[in-house]
Amino acid sequence: MIPTAVFCPIKTGPDTPLARVKSGTFSSQSIEAPPASIAINISAVTPTALIFKEEYKTVCNAVELYKPDVAVVDYTFFAGRCAVMNLNVPFFCNVAFSPLSIIREQTWAAAWKYPQTGTGYSMEMSIATKLRNFYYIVGQTLVGAYCIGTLAYQVSKDSALRFRDMSNSAIFQHSRGVFINTILDFEYPVAKNDHIIPTGPLISTFDNTNFDPWLNDHETIVFIGLGTITKLDKAAVEQYLAVFKIVSRKFPECAFLFKTNNALADHQALPTVPENIRIVNYLPSQLAVLNHPHIKVFVSHCGGNGVHEGLYFGKPILGVPKWSDCYDFAQRIQDFGVGLRVFKTFPTIDVDEVATKMVRLLTERRFTEVAMKMMFKMRSFGLKVAVDAILNEFHEE
Repeated sequence: MIPTAVFCPIKTGPDTPLARVKSGTFSSQSIEAPPASIAINISAVTPTALIFKEEYKTVCNAVELYKPDVAVVDYTFFAGRCAVMNLNVPFFCNVAFSPLSIIREQTWAAAWKYPQTGTGYSMEMSIATKLRNFYYIVGQTLVGAYCIGTLAYQVSKDSALRFRDMSNSAIFQHSRGVFINTILDFEYPVAKNDHIIPTGPLISTFDNTNFDPWLNDHETIVFIGLGTITKLDKAAVEQYLAVFKIVSRKFPECAFLFKTNNALADHQALPTVPENIRIVNYLPSQLAVLNHPHIKVFVSHCGGNGVHEGLYFGKPILGVPKWSDCYDFAQRIQDFGVGLRVFKTFPTIDVDEVATKMVRLLTERRFTEVAMKMMFKMRSFGLKVAVDAILNEFHEE
């Protein structure tokens, strides 16, 4: 039997609905990947009861329409998790952000040992840092409990809707498995847990034939892609132009592809840039760019998708984290030797720090070598791992 599936993703952004439901069927050869999510920090953002109920009804309607045998629900999609549990639909939970706080042991002792998601701390913490980390966890736990408790109280006024336990331990208790969109070779060591299923990056298909001639014309290119929602003001863009100028003095042959999300008018207001610098506000496919052999360094804001896409193509990464788990991925980039982390990123970057570290990534071969090793490890995983886990679950039944 090939089980029918319903994907319950959540995405955030200016023009994206908060929740969409897609249906499909699993096969071991082809499957539409569940869209990755932007992790919502519950201490900062709490969905209103009204939105929660609308999302809940959307999932319930999809379950009624498709009668799925299994669901794949994003970790941050509380309404989807409640719906599939209340409707007794077997489900797998998908975690697209830094998963350490979920996959480590759920004890206070482990909380003292491991850096909490959002701190950007390394495993090698001083006593002072461990104290800050622990206080952060306590504060996040208390604020999260208040936010979720308030939401649960508001939702419970609807007698037809039962709010379920959203804790990490509840995920392991109720789900058939937890997909993490990374690999354990790119995570700090944790105790073995058979419920955790590393999938590695879930890379979608892309056009690998229609390269921009500009990429072919420059043999050494630094690609700067700071995510889909980062917008830089003119001063910030000019800071990066200053970085490119410093690096170009040492590497006259180096070119820079700089993707911003700014309006075209913002680009036109900038001073004329040299031929080796190209500023764009749109790329048909970041994957195709990262796959190009002339891209030697990837400058990333360190969102989970971008980091894993860069490593999937073996590119050393310069991490310029901006928020949330971006700091965690930036620290892992440095700790695992696949790149370097920039520490001063807010409110502005340190031009000299960024330029110095960019030069190191261009000159020190070891970063590329380690990134290539990580590439081969990540490519041994993929969407088929998730498909096989689901099919195996049904075969066992």
